[in-house]
Amino acid sequence: MFNHKHEQNVVWERDTKRLIITYRAARDIQAGEELCISYGSHLTFKDADAPDLPPPETEIEQLNQIQID
Repeated sequence: MFNHKHEQNVVWERDTKRLIITYRAARDIQAGEELCISYGSHLTFKDADAPDLPPPETEIEQLNQIQID
């Protein structure tokens, strides 16, 4: 686990083909120093590569169109 800090000392890179995330030190890290990454400006874990979801109104409209026999 990494804590959030905008002045991170660990960076990460996604490999979408192999479905892995690689973490590496952004600089020399002292023994006992906390490892920190930036969660982003909105502090979200949303998958940046995921397709955009339709707005909630559209989802409701789509569900209302389902006919159950």
